Amino acid sequence: PPVFRRSQVWTGGFDAAFKYDGFYALAEYIVRQTAQITPTTPDLTDYGWFVQAQYFFGSDTPNRGFEILGRWSQIDLDGSGVTVGTDTAVNDITAGVNYLFNGHRLKIGANYTYRIETVKAANNVYDQIAQVQFTAIF
Repeated sequence: PPVFRRSQVWTGGFDAAFKYDGFYALAEYIVRQTAQITPTTPDLTDYGWFVQAQYFFGSDTPNRGFEILGRWSQIDLDGSGVTVGTDTAVNDITAGVNYLFNGHRLKIGANYTYRIETVKAANNVYDQIAQVQFTAIF
């Protein structure tokens, strides 16, 4: 018969936002605690967070102009803390620019992300990601 692994999961989060004139900032932190009922299996604590800031340079036409942004984030996928070197984490550092034609309803944006992925603290992966996106909301 199949063996079902039982656990108790607790998840919590906190976020904060700030807006003043053309400046906007946002931060968030989340945590998930998995308590194993089986005594031989270690408990797990996963977490993630990000901070983001952007500034809108408007024009004489309302809801039109450039916006620059920056973001730094991390997610720790299996931070058990039981054995050194078992963590797998992804860190992203992103910079971008948007041009808004009609606010966020019609815009084009481009960003660049430098990603550091730590796998079991020995096999780091470094990626560079470029994205271009067009948004139209009707």
